Amino acid sequence: MTNTKSRAVEANLRTKTKTVLSKRVPRIGKVLFSPDADPVACAVKNFSKESAILTMTGWLGLPSQFKLYIEPDNICAHCDVVERRGSNVRVIFQDVESDTRYRSERSRNLSQSAAS
Repeated sequence: MTNTKSRAVEANLRTKTKTVLSKRVPRIGKVLFSPDADPVACAVKNFSKESAILTMTGWLGLPSQFKLYIEPDNICAHCDVVERRGSNVRVIFQDVESDTRYRSERSRNLSQSAAS
């Protein structure tokens, strides 16, 4: 019985450790300026419910408001730029939608424009 309890405690600790580590793992995002434009890839760091820091290598013309898709988490966020520092951009989220994928959103937009 003690052996079973220790296994349960170890499994619980591993789960908690994985959860903590996954919050620090950089995510890949897609910045979308308009429905017709192709997305621009970025790295998403310091991701929280309210904000994130994006690393945009080689991109200068980032508008102050845009949509951000975070594919691994299936999140779409409407962002406002708060601070720009080199290739890093700090954004706050105005509106966050979960269970939204860029690919399915893009397919829906293409099929609607084809039907028109």
